[in-house]
Amino acid sequence: MDHRNAHAVEGSTLARADAVARRHGAIRRPLKALRTWRRRARVRRYLSTLDDHMLADIGLNRADVNKRFWQA
Repeated sequence: MDHRNAHAVEGSTLARADAVARRHGAIRRPLKALRTWRRRARVRRYLSTLDDHMLADIGLNRADVNKRFWQA
């Protein structure tokens, strides 16, 4: 294999690896968002059981607890 063919093979291998990485990221991003949303919903459900005084002790208020799960 001469020098030019080696670069062509290397380039196509890198292109394939890049395509796999993009597909992998396209799968991981939504799953990560879903995990984050579920965690927020679980934490906010727990926080909703606390009274206003306890929330104030940890620096939160009822408005923080009542946010939707997709809001930070």
